[in-house]
Amino acid sequence: MKIKGKLIRRSLKTNQITVAKLRLVDLEKIERQKAQSVNAIFNGKMTFGEALSVFQKRMQENSAVKPKTKEYYKFRVIALLKSWPGLVGKDVSRISNTECLEWGVKNARTNS
Repeated sequence: MKIKGKLIRRSLKTNQITVAKLRLVDLEKIERQKAQSVNAIFNGKMTFGEALSVFQKRMQENSAVKPKTKEYYKFRVIALLKSWPGLVGKDVSRISNTECLEWGVKNARTNS
């Protein structure tokens, strides 16, 4: 298949045409979502929630990262989202260094 002008070839891991057709639809959907998220990254118009989902997908697909490390990052993300309300919908380019420092100072009293 071609997505955004790029030829993508993947094995569907089956010999049956009916199964292959079903898997092809799923594969195409996944590849289009990847291309769309990469497009959003390059355009610079991305919310923190979108950036977080890209990070989480990359973390889950990375076989070099141990499962306990993945679990640790998952807990860290949950803690970050609990301590910073409204962060998910915020535009990444609008998050300033000052906001991050203020968040750190505010949470330093209650968290280690």
